[in-house]
Amino acid sequence: MPYNYFNKFKEACKHDRKNVIPWGGVLNDADKFFNLRTETQLYEFIIHDGLEDLNHQNTKQWEKNPKPENIIMVYAYTFRTMCKYGYIAIMRNELTKKWIIKSFKPSTNKLLAVGNNAMQIALKKAIIEKKG
Repeated sequence: MPYNYFNKFKEACKHDRKNVIPWGGVLNDADKFFNLRTETQLYEFIIHDGLEDLNHQNTKQWEKNPKPENIIMVYAYTFRTMCKYGYIAIMRNELTKKWIIKSFKPSTNKLLAVGNNAMQIALKKAIIEKKG
């Protein structure tokens, strides 16, 4: 089950951080888009349910796996945090027992992006009306 899988990942972020690896530009994206500047901040965000409305998008085999004989599945989810919509993709290498955060960035889902802009516009109007 994709949500049980995410819960296992979340437990690793809490109890086994040495085996959780933000891969590639994950930390840069977490900082740039969600103001999560360190690995610790990213893990704490995940542990404390910062990924609201978590929704499993898909599961597929890792296409760029350098060792294709070691099948690794990528689990992708969308989430919301405040007025931002995000995307996280995780995988686990069963041979090394390492969890990998493959992506942590804004969602490119057009439906979520439209909702995101609508929420921002409504909030800005509310603030302007309250001040005026």
